[in-house]
Amino acid sequence: MHRIIRKYRLFSVGLQYIVTLLALLLSTKTLASTIVNVQTNVGSFKLRLFEDKAPVTVAQFLAHLEAGNYQFSMIHEVRNEYFTGGLYTYESCYRGPEAEPSLSTMPVEVTGLRNAAYTIAMARNPSDLNTIGGQWVINFIDNEDAYNQALKPVVFGEVIEGFSTLEEISEAWTVTMDVSLSVPTVNYYGVFFVNCSIFTRDNVIKTSMQLEKVDEPVADTPNVFDESSSSLDIKVDAGAAGLLALSLTLQSTFPSVIVQAQPESVVLLPSPVEGMAFFDAATGILTIPEVAVNGVVAYLGLVFKLTDSESLFFSLQSFKTP
Repeated sequence: MHRIIRKYRLFSVGLQYIVTLLALLLSTKTLASTIVNVQTNVGSFKLRLFEDKAPVTVAQFLAHLEAGNYQFSMIHEVRNEYFTGGLYTYESCYRGPEAEPSLSTMPVEVTGLRNAAYTIAMARNPSDLNTIGGQWVINFIDNEDAYNQALKPVVFGEVIEGFSTLEEISEAWTVTMDVSLSVPTVNYYGVFFVNCSIFTRDNVIKTSMQLEKVDEPVADTPNVFDESSSSLDIKVDAGAAGLLALSLTLQSTFPSVIVQAQPESVVLLPSPVEGMAFFDAATGILTIPEVAVNGVVAYLGLVFKLTDSESLFFSLQSFKTP
């Protein structure tokens, strides 16, 4: 915690702007979420987009959606870890996959979001790995450490419904086409290549997407755990160190839950916040009254102990559920 105390003094430039922004965020009671309904010929699923955490990437995805590039586009690759779509349409076996119209590329956005299970991400362009185009990826498992760093897709949302559809796609029979060695199919089994005498556009898995915005109630708590980034964002009364906002990242869940404070995330707060955490420097105990997950209070009375002051590791001692 002593490193955190030193770190917050570096935030003097532009501090008033940050404080004002924090005050606005803390006063918000509802959150407008962008939901995307995805229909396929093997079932449907829903996405929630992270407009607040990945605005550039979300904007790129929505630009392609609104241009019609994701209407009846095919899922062109499936692997054990993910499947991809958004690049091609398929009207006939003889014409094969046809590229969607291209839009302007966008720079890769640094969001800090992990390629966790059931997240959706935008793939990097093979010709310029510093940009993204229209290809999206849905992760079946936590792929954050599996991707090559230079090829890592940019997460911008998560699947919130229709997980059985994802399983159906993951288990689909695949065939080889010129765009992929593993194109998932429907009602086409036992043959690893495309036989145009029997293979039609109805044998590929297609998507159709519709947008909706939903105002969701958000728990009125300053302490929030973000599952996609494994980040616990808290407001804490640190005694002599002052009132701080900071992030702790999840490092381990077994055999015990361990989080690590991130000094670079520290921001000085102008006044106390109802429900904020408290850190006792004498005992190393961090007490968090409640933590919200996905806008709902999920944990109460969390007690962490500072177990490594050099690395700023805190170990969970106890908690309750509502």
